[in-house]
Amino acid sequence: MEGKASNLQTARENIPYFLESIASTGGEENAFGMQACEICCEELNHPYRLQGCGDCFCLDCLMASVNNSFADATTFPIKCPKCR
Repeated sequence: MEGKASNLQTARENIPYFLESIASTGGEENAFGMQACEICCEELNHPYRLQGCGDCFCLDCLMASVNNSFADATTFPIKCPKCR
């Protein structure tokens, strides 16, 4: 990611709002063939499906993954934790 530090801070602040806006699977994880989060390997808790690839993760796991991406500039652009 290139640009001003203020842009990076704005992106960090908006990540939770972005993740909250992702369409929830409504607990219908079986419709996606998923019963476990690909990050924590536990039963999906507040499952969220990424629109680009269709992969499904726990909301908390996905938020942690995105936040961790901000700690390492080599992870940009931010990609699906499974598809990287």
